[in-house]
Amino acid sequence: IDGNAERLHSDNGRPNVYWFLLDGYVRDDTLAKYFAHDNQPFLSFLTNNGFRIGKKSFSNYDNTTLSLTSTLTNTYQRTPDGPGPHPDTVVSILSGFNPAVQKFISLGYQYIHAPYAGAAKTQCGGLEEKCIRAQPTGSIPLNEVQASLLQLTPLFRIIRKAIPDAFRYDHIFVEDVMTAIDPSRSQPFFLFAHILSPHAPPRYSANCQRINDVGGIIDVGEGQYDPEQFRLDPLCTSRSVKRAVQSILANDQSDPIIILQGDHGFKFRLPGEPEVNPARSTKGEGPFRRLAILNAIRLPESCREFFRPALSPINTFPLVFACLEGRPPKLYPNRHFIRPNGSAGGVVEVQPYTSR
Repeated sequence: IDGNAERLHSDNGRPNVYWFLLDGYVRDDTLAKYFAHDNQPFLSFLTNNGFRIGKKSFSNYDNTTLSLTSTLTNTYQRTPDGPGPHPDTVVSILSGFNPAVQKFISLGYQYIHAPYAGAAKTQCGGLEEKCIRAQPTGSIPLNEVQASLLQLTPLFRIIRKAIPDAFRYDHIFVEDVMTAIDPSRSQPFFLFAHILSPHAPPRYSANCQRINDVGGIIDVGEGQYDPEQFRLDPLCTSRSVKRAVQSILANDQSDPIIILQGDHGFKFRLPGEPEVNPARSTKGEGPFRRLAILNAIRLPESCREFFRPALSPINTFPLVFACLEGRPPKLYPNRHFIRPNGSAGGVVEVQPYTSR
């Protein structure tokens, strides 16, 4: 790796870093086993373009908040013997005030932040050089989180009936992010784009056309969700990502680092499953369903040997920074936690099995 360190450290020679966090994007064996979807054509495209695929990757947590805050801080934010992070700390971390962003800035990077639909979890906090927002377009300017909370009340149905376009808003899509960035800029940048797909609610119609209306609450938890829709959204999201990767590689001359990563698996009930579904189990199928994720990273060729098939998200940025600094990475032990009782309970450490 030392042979390329000089190039990586030369003026304007650092690679741009794109992190597309694809919320709830599960691993290919999960898609095949539970949703009869073959994701191999997409993975082959990535492999042919320099990506390494985490065929054995599991997320560190089964929910967005703990997963992302741990990835951005290189610290397990909750363990069975301790409390979780304070809500204010979570918002601060996810808004850009975290060790990963600070490290990029110290290396001369500009920070670009693209939260999903202006939502509270990954809002722009002011540290970013550019904020890419999805703006509400309805007659009542609520973002996706606010609309979803209102949807839990009778008032939502009353207003929706009286004003049909009241809560129309735009989800943020990969194309929106790509339109807003300039890969040819002289100063290197780190992009954090949080794309809420294939997570509920639906983002695409059957022909992969965007759905811009409110389609349902964001977190279906352990409720039922249409498996056909969950099969469709990764397919359509992958098409968008493929176009983005092609555009990046055609226009970005910095030998970019591109991270395509889910933050957790799925825990909703499939047709015919009881209310206490297999995903609640702390052994076997439960952790597998809740933790198996897409994890695909394109690194400069000199760094690719350090990628591991079981790389978990907490080691994403230790790997990236080691590559940028021309040294072997120091990786953390992979640990995996689920919340079998939901947000009201604590976490349990698990050893998820692989279906391969």
